[in-house]
Amino acid sequence: MPAPTDQTSTAAGESTDGSTGGSTASTTGASASRTSAPQGLESFYSQTIDWQDCSDGTSPFQCGTVTVPLDYNNPGGQTITIALKKLPASDGDAEHGSLFTNPGGPGVSGIQELEAQATALPEELRAGYDIVGFDPRGVGQSTPITCWTDEDISQALTDAQNGKTPDIVPSNTASSKSLSAQDKMDRGAADAAACAQHSEVPELLDHVGTRNVARDLDVLRATSGDATLNYLGVSCGTHIGAVYADLFPGRVGRTVLDGAMDPSQRWADGEAEVTAFRKVSCASTSSTARPMMAAR
Repeated sequence: MPAPTDQTSTAAGESTDGSTGGSTASTTGASASRTSAPQGLESFYSQTIDWQDCSDGTSPFQCGTVTVPLDYNNPGGQTITIALKKLPASDGDAEHGSLFTNPGGPGVSGIQELEAQATALPEELRAGYDIVGFDPRGVGQSTPITCWTDEDISQALTDAQNGKTPDIVPSNTASSKSLSAQDKMDRGAADAAACAQHSEVPELLDHVGTRNVARDLDVLRATSGDATLNYLGVSCGTHIGAVYADLFPGRVGRTVLDGAMDPSQRWADGEAEVTAFRKVSCASTSSTARPMMAAR
C-alpha cells in the first residue's frame, strides 16, 4: 500500500499560481528556487549540490547527491539520498538552466541512461541547458531497494542458462493472467519480505510512490538553482512529469512527455498501453524536443 505522502494532490506550501516559463540559471532564479520551499522542508531545499567528476570516468559528465526526507509527512525523520549525473551545457553558461530527464521503466536508472540520452539531443539544446539525469528513490545509485543477494542473482542466471526457471519471480507477476488473485498476493508478500530483508533502509518500501519521486524532483530542481522545472520524460517517465505538474503547477517550465502514459491507470492495468507502445513507434526524442525546448 502506498504511503500517505503518495496520496497528496497538492504539495504543502505550493501555490497554484505562478510563472510557467522556463528555468533560469541566474542569481535571481537560484534565490527564488530556495525561497519557495514548502514549510518544514527548508533545509532540504537550501542544499547546494557538490558536483564532482564521476567515479566511472565519463568526462565531461559530473555527479552529485542530494538528501531528501524518507517520509515527506515527517521531514525531521529519516533521510535518504538521491544520486544525479549532469552533462554541463556545451556553451559553458547554461543560460536556460537545467533540463531534467527520466527514461521510464519504471525503475530504470536515469544515471545509466543519461550518456546516451543526452548526446542524442540536438546540439542547440545541449548548448543552453545542463542535462541532468537522476536515479529515483529505491533505484541504482540512490538509496536502493535491494530484493536479492548477489548469490541469488548468480544462481538465477545459472538456472536460466541451464534451461531452468529461476526462483526469482518475474516482474510481470501483477499483470499475469495465469495467476489467481491469491497467487499474486502471496508472491507480492514474498517479494516484499525479501526486499525488506536485503534493503539498507527497509522503510523505503512504504515511500516509493510516484508522488514521492515527484517531490524529490522538486528538491532537485531547487538545489540546482532553477526557479521552474524543465523536464523531458519518456514512457513511464511521463507519469512522473504529469504527477509533478499536478503537485507543483506553478513550477512547471518547459516540459516534453514523449509516449505519455495515462496517469489515471495503475501499472497492472497498463497491458493494453504496453501493447500499443510495441505496435506504434513513439516520435523520436530529438525531433520532439527540438521545437519545444531549444528555442527561447
